[in-house]
Amino acid sequence: MPMLLDEGFRVVAPDMMGYGDTACLPHDVPSHREAPRVPPASNLRAYTYKSVADDLRQLACLLNCTTIVLGGHDWGAQVAWRVAQWHPHLVSHLFSIAGPYRPPAMHWTPLDDMVKLAPQFAYQKQIASGVLEREFHTTEGLTHFLNILDFSGDDENQASFDPTHGFHLEHLKGLGRGSLLTDEERDIYLSKYAQTGLHGPCNWYRTRRENFEDDQLLPTTIIDVPVLYIAAERDRVFSASLAQDMEHFIPQLSRTSVDAHHYAHMEKWQDVNRILSAWLHVQFPR
Repeated sequence: MPMLLDEGFRVVAPDMMGYGDTACLPHDVPSHREAPRVPPASNLRAYTYKSVADDLRQLACLLNCTTIVLGGHDWGAQVAWRVAQWHPHLVSHLFSIAGPYRPPAMHWTPLDDMVKLAPQFAYQKQIASGVLEREFHTTEGLTHFLNILDFSGDDENQASFDPTHGFHLEHLKGLGRGSLLTDEERDIYLSKYAQTGLHGPCNWYRTRRENFEDDQLLPTTIIDVPVLYIAAERDRVFSASLAQDMEHFIPQLSRTSVDAHHYAHMEKWQDVNRILSAWLHVQFPR
């Protein structure tokens, strides 16, 4: 975000549903009294791409934005793709980091069947099951969980997370700190997770059926705006093969990659910033 601000862009970074202040009652977050409230037992529809796309459209309206440049990583990238499809007149440009475009499926595929075709998505079964939010519901537990995200591609991380299985819980509790997050960043993440717990974030893995049903009504499968896709070359889930057909749906696609694991924007932030800045200069010449 600092790079984008330095480039003169207005930057808005909303909390995604279930994260940050979205699951807090007003008196818990006095500085964000208008934050959406999502009780733990909230309907999963609040977490669907369509619902979040509509939320972002409303946010853009509140901010008097007729068009926006939209970007995201992982789940945020999947949301960005669908915002551009549900509200094509809103998104003028789009960038995605480690989140390839996936067109709407023609037929429903249960998660178990999908894992047979793409074993690297087996970890989603563990996350959707509820075991993580039960195991790591205390501050100490959340600290252990945060350690796995902080390691990215280090050897210890490789042993603690296997996409064909999930998190090896017995390894998580023994992990030390990683190097991706500063002390200040780590404290912010921990304080937010302590407010919300992991239930909301895990709900994103429980909406496959709802997203499939919504996708059948998408007005278009094409995203005809300038798009930048930055792949993470060492990502163990989103391999290059998953992004090979994106040009069929995105006529104005530019693509590149960085030598990084899944959290490329944190691990190789200088490279990502350089690539994104160069692309934006082409799109918005001065």
